[in-house]
Amino acid sequence: SGKSNITRQFIMDGIKKNQRSLLLSFETPKEKLDPIFRLKSDAQSLFHFCDASRWTHINDQPWRNIDFIYDYLSNECEKFPFNRIVIDSFSNGFAFWSLHDILKFIDLCRSLPNAENQCVLWTINQHPSIETLIYHLAHVMDIGLKTAVDDGNFSTKVEFSKWQSYNNQIEKTPTDLINVV
Repeated sequence: SGKSNITRQFIMDGIKKNQRSLLLSFETPKEKLDPIFRLKSDAQSLFHFCDASRWTHINDQPWRNIDFIYDYLSNECEKFPFNRIVIDSFSNGFAFWSLHDILKFIDLCRSLPNAENQCVLWTINQHPSIETLIYHLAHVMDIGLKTAVDDGNFSTKVEFSKWQSYNNQIEKTPTDLINVV
């Protein structure tokens, strides 16, 4: 889907700008495949990774409790003034959380410590069964991006933006979008 590429570029752009970045991922990390995990020591100090996939075992309570995730993020943001946060594969929890809880969680993330200096990127695995939820998410997010791979080429499309009219025709590269986000 290209979400790993946009996540990586979002974090790397922040690191290049000396911004602390947090990646909270609900997917098992691909540490051996992803160069973001092999940063030089000076860049590594700006990057914090949380493997939330370990919370996803069927018997794990944190996974079912969306408040636990917010508390974790809040505690981390108190320790470090993160400028960029990626909540990767957030859709892995949609089966456990109500629409109300998801929207409340997103709203609460706007009040994290240092929120006025943060940019949060939410990535989800799109599936036809969650189109209604995506519709509701579109109303609480500032910008919606759709990624696709066609013949090995990665493309990103702005689906909606609170700052411009809805336009499915806008084509941007991931690097162009980092400056927008």
